[in-house]
Amino acid sequence: NLKNKIIMACTALLEVEEDCLNNIGSVTQFLYVDQSDIDETETVVSSDGIITAMESATVPQSIVVKKNASSYVESEKIDLEAGSNYIEGTANISLKHRNAAKSKAIRIAAEGQRKLAIFIKDGNGHWWYLPNMQLSGNEGGSGANKAEGSKYDLTFMGEYEKLAYEVQASVITALLA
Repeated sequence: NLKNKIIMACTALLEVEEDCLNNIGSVTQFLYVDQSDIDETETVVSSDGIITAMESATVPQSIVVKKNASSYVESEKIDLEAGSNYIEGTANISLKHRNAAKSKAIRIAAEGQRKLAIFIKDGNGHWWYLPNMQLSGNEGGSGANKAEGSKYDLTFMGEYEKLAYEVQASVITALLA
């Protein structure tokens, strides 16, 4: 009898504890490298979802971010009918002062819709790994008056299987060495 059949979940539920830590938003650092340069076979994720080891064939590049000018969000897309889940990640970076060097770096990051591995440090001091991101938008120009200045607003988007993994600071230090 199908009515009496018990369907077991794949994984046991875990408690989500309340903490008393301060919670600060914004992006304070932004690093990126070609996704193909990340050696996935050397990436170690601990049982609590923190990357404890990772190797890259090249040193990640940085985008200097200004206070209160950048963010990232993740949205889990759950299709109950199809039984599929994936994460849609978006990182928005606002760069002040347009110039040729920034324009060149942006063009290269967008070449061929290349996939990028992005590392973001949030306002709480945690690093996060967003895989397979692509530069999907570049908007900006000069403001209408002097106080507005000029800028680039970059949008990076990607789809991946799990929420961003936290990355130990020592892993970031090793990637930058």
